[in-house]
Amino acid sequence: MVRGILVATEGMIAQGNRVSVYSNNLSNVSTNGFKRDELGVGSSFSLELRRIDDGKNPSRPVVGSLNIPDFDYRLEADSRGGSAIQTGNPFDLLIDGSGYFTVQGKNTQLYTKNGNFTLNTKGELVTKEGFNVLGEKGPITIPSGKNIIIDEDGRIVSDGKIIDKILIKNFPSLKDIVKTGDSFFLPPENTPVQSFSGRVKQGYIEGSNVNTVKEMINLLEAQKAYQANEKAIKAEMDALREAVTNVGRVG
Repeated sequence: MVRGILVATEGMIAQGNRVSVYSNNLSNVSTNGFKRDELGVGSSFSLELRRIDDGKNPSRPVVGSLNIPDFDYRLEADSRGGSAIQTGNPFDLLIDGSGYFTVQGKNTQLYTKNGNFTLNTKGELVTKEGFNVLGEKGPITIPSGKNIIIDEDGRIVSDGKIIDKILIKNFPSLKDIVKTGDSFFLPPENTPVQSFSGRVKQGYIEGSNVNTVKEMINLLEAQKAYQANEKAIKAEMDALREAVTNVGRVG
């Protein structure tokens, strides 16, 4: 009975975490470049059960195993692309395929799929947060009054002259990646960088990859599972109370 209560409690914790994750996904349905999160849950270990040492078989052979409800929770970002939104703004960029724009954060380089860029007073290409968008030569500066073309390879061309090439990096997956805001990512240390395999589209931005209907279904399922675990705890507590009350009672 006590183990049943423990398992159901862990279930409530897991479903409560899922509710928080899906709620956050829904709140970012309109955030450009946002990648939805999924909560991975797995049992940490199982306990090996052995026969007692009765003097007949001192080797104590294994007779079974028991899963211990000590769960490991981990957030995993969904790397699938969001919808392409045409804006017509020459400084709005979309990566069609794998790869992330590189920007200079406050203390380190960050990566994003949100190509909703603009120019600051210095003519530098920046994010809405004011972070410099990086090219292969460093922070990108756009000449004023020039016709700017950004080709599929990310080359920035002004009057037929290549100014710089947008620095795009690609990672094998978003597993264990750290989110540092609504649409910025920071990969774990020593994460391998792969070559860019995609194309850049000028005048477009990538929307969130959250599907509202599917996310609402996930949220409702998590809420119902939470309630089911809550009822299971109540049933276990009632059974335990009945057992304790009637223990030792004769007749």
